[in-house]
Amino acid sequence: MGSTFRSASMTRACSMRADARFRSLLHERLETVQHFEGLCTETGIRAPRLLDAGTVGEPWWAVLERLPGTHADYPTPARQRELGRQLRLWHSRPPRDGLRLDAPGALGVPLGWARTAVSDAYQDIAEHFAAACRGLPMAAIHGDVAVCHNTLFDGDVLTGLLDPGTTESGPPMIDLAWSLAIDMPRGADPGPLIEGYGTDLDVSMSAARCVPRAEPSCRGRPGLTDGCLLWTGASVDWGV
Repeated sequence: MGSTFRSASMTRACSMRADARFRSLLHERLETVQHFEGLCTETGIRAPRLLDAGTVGEPWWAVLERLPGTHADYPTPARQRELGRQLRLWHSRPPRDGLRLDAPGALGVPLGWARTAVSDAYQDIAEHFAAACRGLPMAAIHGDVAVCHNTLFDGDVLTGLLDPGTTESGPPMIDLAWSLAIDMPRGADPGPLIEGYGTDLDVSMSAARCVPRAEPSCRGRPGLTDGCLLWTGASVDWGV
């Protein structure tokens, strides 16, 4: 048939030419997928084209182009630079019409995992997160990407960004910090990501403020291998 159906986990069947996605969570919006298509057109971001979309009552579905490449098991400096360049393009666009990270209750979407994994520490995690974001400029963000998450690579060449998060607008540093939180436990260093993103920015990559750290209250919790990773921002002059 030329396509396969998949859930929001973005399970891929590499022999096919297209993927179909269905809404599987209440906060997932078809508009997010459509905005993703618009960003690709406006900026040249490497991402699958939207081939078709529609609704069946309230649920929605979308068929996306199948891109070449495979998921990365580990972050190389070259892959980090590639991701940094793509994120810079993404952040060049103003905030979108969808969910903003500074909206009431919005933190519950990207931090939803914490409600289940470390429920008694969730409030502390959310407060750290909110404090890091407070007062920072807003832009279009991916919201859920790293070299080893929601990307495709052919060797060290990034061929596609996948599955943008439901939070469409937020401080750009969130994408950088989120990427490091995922990739640093796999051996990444902050330098190549920032180098690819643009060294014209005044970015302080001090370990105390940006790199992931283990929250003591989360250590030893079931399902968490290295403690609860928190990222508390960076000192950034975004020039916007």
